[in-house]
Amino acid sequence: MNHNYSIIEDIGVKDIIFSIIMILSVVVITNRWLSRFGESDLVIIAASIILVGALAALILSIEHHLRRIEKLVESGDHSLASSIQDVDDSMDKKFNAAMQNTNNKIAELSKRLYR
Repeated sequence: MNHNYSIIEDIGVKDIIFSIIMILSVVVITNRWLSRFGESDLVIIAASIILVGALAALILSIEHHLRRIEKLVESGDHSLASSIQDVDDSMDKKFNAAMQNTNNKIAELSKRLYR
């Protein structure tokens, strides 16, 4: 496959910013929540960051794959439309040839009947 675009352009800067906001908000929420029970545990905060980062990466990955599938479907639609047009043209030619042949046979039979 030829990729003339980068993954960042495909995913979108907006989505990456939302992912960063997700990660920052989980740091704040986890830190504030744990500080209510005493001293914050950095392992829990790090695990929360990894969890939300993985979730954001999963969402971005799914979106990236869906966009690729959409592009493949669109290219398939174009090739299918082209193939349908080719079949239609071929059928028109065959139909016209069959009609011409039928008309010739009818004309030949008409000539025989009137002799």
